[in-house]
Amino acid sequence: MSASVFQDPAIYARDLPPPAVKFSGLPRFNFIGGHNDPEHIPIEGLVEAASAVIRREGRDLAMYNLAKGPQGHPGLRQVIADKLQRHRG
Repeated sequence: MSASVFQDPAIYARDLPPPAVKFSGLPRFNFIGGHNDPEHIPIEGLVEAASAVIRREGRDLAMYNLAKGPQGHPGLRQVIADKLQRHRG
């Protein structure tokens, strides 16, 4: 099959939106994703937080939530729900 088949607009539905513009590089001010300054990442705080969670929840986390269902770890879901309730209502 040739590549030209995929470029033929006649084979697509008439009401499709136009294709996205070709990527031309990142903008001057990029707010996509995280672009932290490596010097300001609190490594020791992250290590302490991760260690505390692993000590407290390690057995459950090591099970990959197989017994918890498709919605993931209940404790993490509750923390997120509580934070959203406080900050977003």
